[in-house]
Amino acid sequence: MTTRQKVVILAGAALLYYLYKHHKQQQNGQQVQYYLSKNGRVYYRDPQTHQAHWVTPVQVPESEAQDYSQYQGYNNQPTGQSYGTVSEPNG
Repeated sequence: MTTRQKVVILAGAALLYYLYKHHKQQQNGQQVQYYLSKNGRVYYRDPQTHQAHWVTPVQVPESEAQDYSQYQGYNNQPTGQSYGTVSEPNG
C-alpha cells in the first residue's frame, strides 16, 4: 500500500468474510476455521492446542474492500449484515 492509497478498516463480519475469501484463494492445505464471537470479534482456534487466537482489525485498500461493504464492521461500521461461522471447506 502506498501512502496515497485510501484504506478501509475491516472488523467483525466484514473481516470474517475477507479472511474466508482470502484463505480460500490461497488454498494452502490448512483447514483454518474462523468464528465471529458474540461480541463481534473474529477469532480462530489453533488446530493442535485448540487455543483461541483473536484477529485484530485489518487495513485493506478501499478498492479491494468494496466486496465487504454490506457487512457489519466495514470501516468500523456497527450496522450492516452479520455473518455466522465461516470455515475453510475440506478439499
